[in-house]
Amino acid sequence: MKYNFRYQVAALDSWRLSMYQTYHSLAGACNVVFTAAAIVLTLRFGHQTQPFITALLILSCLWFPVIQPVLIYQQARKRVKTLPDHMELSFEQRGVHVVTPREDSWMSWEKIREVIEVPHMIVLLSNGSHGFMLPDRMLGDRKTEVLAFLHDMIKK
Repeated sequence: MKYNFRYQVAALDSWRLSMYQTYHSLAGACNVVFTAAAIVLTLRFGHQTQPFITALLILSCLWFPVIQPVLIYQQARKRVKTLPDHMELSFEQRGVHVVTPREDSWMSWEKIREVIEVPHMIVLLSNGSHGFMLPDRMLGDRKTEVLAFLHDMIKK
C-alpha cells in the first residue's frame, strides 16, 4: 500500500494538539483546580478587597481558560509558519517519504516511535518532541484505513 498526502497543518491543528496534551495531563488537572479555586476566592472575597487585588483575582480566573489558550494559539501560528510550503508525505512499506521543494528524505518505520489517535487527527512521533500531525481534513475518508496501515507498520 501507498498513501500520498499534501501536508497541510494549520495553527488550529497545532493549538488543538497542545490543548489536548495539556488537559490530558497532571498540568491540566492543576489548571482546572487553580481556576476553580480562583473563582471561589474571587466570588467570596473579591468585593472586600482593594481594586488592585480584585483585578488580580479576576486575572487569575481568566488565566487558564482564556489567556493561556490565546498564548498557545499565538505560538502555534509561529510554529506553523516555520513549516515548509508544498510538503508531501507518502506512507509506504519501506517507510515515510517526505518531499519538500528543498529536500527529499526517507524515514524508516523503526524511527517512528508511536502512532497516537487524538480528536481531529493522528500523530506520528519519531521521538518525544518531533513528528507529524495528520489532521482529519488531510486524511479525508481514508483515516481509519491509514491508521490501520500505520499501526501495522509500527508493529513490524
